[in-house]
Amino acid sequence: MGIRQLAGELNLPVSTISRALNDSDEVRAETRERVRAAALAHGYAPSKSAESLRKGRLTSSD
Repeated sequence: MGIRQLAGELNLPVSTISRALNDSDEVRAETRERVRAAALAHGYAPSKSAESLRKGRLTSSD
């Protein structure tokens, strides 16, 4: 399950899901817990390429 599917299931914007998973104070604690619980229940894992982009390190599989 990807972040968009998780957002659709929880009826929340993708940006809120992302902020919640990154423990942002911009998201209420109750919402962060709800997002984390759903992510855990559905086996959500961040995509490796998205994580690399966020960290500023691109890797090639070539």
